[in-house]
Amino acid sequence: ARRQTEMEAKAIAEATASADASYVPTPSLLNAATAAPLLKQVDGPTVKGYTGKESTYVAKKVPVPLRGRLDVPIHISSGGSVVSYEIITV
Repeated sequence: ARRQTEMEAKAIAEATASADASYVPTPSLLNAATAAPLLKQVDGPTVKGYTGKESTYVAKKVPVPLRGRLDVPIHISSGGSVVSYEIITV
């Protein structure tokens, strides 16, 4: 199951890279007087009026078996976000 998950993740990353590499803006976008038309092509939420705030999530006594794996899903909803995490063992 782990190998299949890794293969799927690799396939998705390769497909994304291929799609990104094949994007060619139209001449009208490239020749526009401002970057606004090109920026409208970008997917995702607008950052106009965005106020960054820190979020902290804590979990204690999470059992992880010896040589086990701990999956920490981190959903990023805003570009430019910085994620840091700390794992302490006792």
